[in-house]
Amino acid sequence: MDGLKDELGIIAAGLAGTAGDIRNGISVIREFLRVQDRRFWWFVYCCLVGAAIILILASSIPRVIYARDMTKCKQNLHAVQLALERFAVDSPGCVYPLRLEELSEQSYMPVMPTNPFTGQPMRWEVYGSYDQAAQNPDRLNHGDFGYVIVPSNYQRGSAVDLATVDPEDVQGYALVLY
Repeated sequence: MDGLKDELGIIAAGLAGTAGDIRNGISVIREFLRVQDRRFWWFVYCCLVGAAIILILASSIPRVIYARDMTKCKQNLHAVQLALERFAVDSPGCVYPLRLEELSEQSYMPVMPTNPFTGQPMRWEVYGSYDQAAQNPDRLNHGDFGYVIVPSNYQRGSAVDLATVDPEDVQGYALVLY
């Protein structure tokens, strides 16, 4: 601020003085404007760089939110997996449930975890093959899952008719997250 007062004082003295003083005042004004011009362009440059950084960060926010929600879905699916394993260990013959409702009926999972994408409890469909589970049905939302049952007589690549599966014959499963 003192430098500006000094420069304005020199300018005022130059305007009140001789022709040489006026030339000195004009050169001081030119130098002052040149410095201000550099400062202006430096400010513009900093604003542009700041705007670019903000745009990059703003574009990455949805991906971070999606990754956080997918992590929560995987944690929820792991909770379902643990309940399925506990059910199998406690059941005679180490079989898995044919219906996931059996987990809540026998208190292995009293409440289905919340789907972070919808805010509702996670929904599921029971499938007889991996191919059926790989096709995302329209009635399930992102964050819901498929439960593929694998009976002991399962042939790889074949579909299982869920109506004919003996509940005591489910020897494996797969969980598919949508």
